[in-house]
Amino acid sequence: MTDRKSRWFPSSPTMWIDSPYTHFLYEDFDTRVVPYRHDPEPYVLSTEGVPTHEVARALALTEAFELDGFLRAVATKLLTTHEVWLEVYFEDGSHDLTPFAVTEVDGVRRTPEGGLVQQLPSRDELPDWYGGNGEWGTVLELDTDRMVHVDLPDSYPSEVLAQMVTDLAEIEFGSTPPWVIEQWTGSQGDAPPYDAGEASRTQQLRLAQAALCIGWTAREVYLGSDRALSEYYHYLRELRFLHFLASIRSCAEDALRHVLGLASERCGFKASVTSFGVWTPNEVDSLTQKFEAGDLPFSSMTDILWATGKHPLSQERLVL
Repeated sequence: MTDRKSRWFPSSPTMWIDSPYTHFLYEDFDTRVVPYRHDPEPYVLSTEGVPTHEVARALALTEAFELDGFLRAVATKLLTTHEVWLEVYFEDGSHDLTPFAVTEVDGVRRTPEGGLVQQLPSRDELPDWYGGNGEWGTVLELDTDRMVHVDLPDSYPSEVLAQMVTDLAEIEFGSTPPWVIEQWTGSQGDAPPYDAGEASRTQQLRLAQAALCIGWTAREVYLGSDRALSEYYHYLRELRFLHFLASIRSCAEDALRHVLGLASERCGFKASVTSFGVWTPNEVDSLTQKFEAGDLPFSSMTDILWATGKHPLSQERLVL
C-alpha cells in the first residue's frame, strides 16, 4: 500500500518551443549539466542503515544513471518548465526493494488556504493509449509535507529564459532564401547578389544574441574560418553558459537534499553525497575572473568547460 497522492499523465513542457536550435540547446544542456563520466564520477552516494543501491534506485527518475539521472532530470525539467514539483512517497510494511520513491508531478497548484493540489486534465484531453488507474477526478489533494518544489535561480528568471526560447525558435534553420536557390539553378537571373559567407555570419550573430542571457554559443553552428566569435570571446561565452549550468544544477542539488532529508527521517537511514569536479556558480565566477585576467590558458578550457575532473582546480565537495 502506497501513500502516493499524485498521478502521472502525459504533458508537454510549458515553457518550451520545439525548433532546431532549441533542440540543440536542450542536447547541450542535458549533456553538460551533469557530466557523463565515471573516472571520477561526478556524484557519489553513501548511506548508513540501508543499502546504498536501494536509495540510489529509489532516486531514479529515469531508467538509468540513478543519482546522476535524478539531478539531470530535475535540471532539464527546470529548463523546459521553469519549476519542478516532486512527491516523495513510501510503501507500508517492509521495504524489500526501496525504502521510498520519488516522482515528478505535473499540474500542481497552491490553494488559497495554502494547500497543494494536482489539477488533472479531463479524460477527453488525454490520448487514447492512456488508460489511467481507478476513478478519474479533476483535482487531487496532495500531502504538502511530502512535496518538494524547485524554482529557477534568481540570476536566471523565467521571463528572460522564455524570451530566449522564443527568439531561438523564430530563427529559421538554414538561412538561404528560396530566390538564391533559383539563382543558382539559373531559373532566375535578375536576383540581387548573395554573399553566403556574410549570411552565415549574420546567422551566427543572431543566434549568439538570442542566447546571450545564458552564454550558449549555439555550437557556433558553422565552425570554420568565418566564425563570428573570436576564440577569446567564444570561451568567455562558454564560461557564462557554464555558470548557467552550475546555477540550474545547484537548484537540482537543493531538491536532492530535500528529498533525501524527507526519506531519511521517515525510513531511519543516513545519507551523504559528494561531488568531484562539478563547478559551483561561485567557482565559475572565480574561473571567469581568472580567464579575464589572463591567468587561465586556452589549453585548459576544455577540461574546465566540460567538467572532466582533470583540471587542477577541480575539487571534492560535500553536497549533503
